[in-house]
Amino acid sequence: LSRLQLTRLYIGNQFCHLLFPEEDLLFTLMDKTWADGLAVTLSFSYLREFMLKPIQQLLETLNFWCQKHQTTVEIVVNDWAMADLLTDFPHLHPILGVLINKRRKDPRLSYKKGELSALSENSINADFYRNFLAETCRVTRYEEESCGYLPELPEGKHSLHLPFYQTNTSQYCTLYAGSVYGDRSRQQLVTSCDRRCEWQAYLYPRHLNMVGHYNSLFGKDSEILERTGIVPYNM
Repeated sequence: LSRLQLTRLYIGNQFCHLLFPEEDLLFTLMDKTWADGLAVTLSFSYLREFMLKPIQQLLETLNFWCQKHQTTVEIVVNDWAMADLLTDFPHLHPILGVLINKRRKDPRLSYKKGELSALSENSINADFYRNFLAETCRVTRYEEESCGYLPELPEGKHSLHLPFYQTNTSQYCTLYAGSVYGDRSRQQLVTSCDRRCEWQAYLYPRHLNMVGHYNSLFGKDSEILERTGIVPYNM
């Protein structure tokens, strides 16, 4: 991996809206990536009602930044409201995030189901759905995850995230509830936090290959690291 040439920087978070950078930091990062000749992809999570107006204002500012620098920026879409908002901004190109590009993902599936090849296809493999995304939402590129079995990817240039993959995401932060109240069932909408997920996580038995991080659960596809020769399986 160290020999690969970096061409794109992802900024933001697909799962928690509180982990998206403040506007000053965001444009400082974007100015730096543009100066270094790198492409930019901004990762957005779900959108709640109170987020719609600020997000629209941010998109207007991002579109103006693109016009000024004569470039385009990719936007990871994880909410249909975001897909609708982006139709008004030609310099912002939407790509389908993993919260919408749903797939059966669970590190325990091999124990429960055995053979997983039947899960290789999802809705994105349907021609009519891809046509709908392209014609209505301008989406022709998708975010995919390596999740313990080989997904059947449609033709085109898409992104594959590895070795970690999302299995569950809540708009109410489980980690915050467990850390603050000592009871993970006391979940509530968190409007601001101290980024405690930078030093805290939920741990599970090693054979499950999963971890609870901020408002989500993530599994690890260890086999893809072994198959690609990146690291031995036991790391």
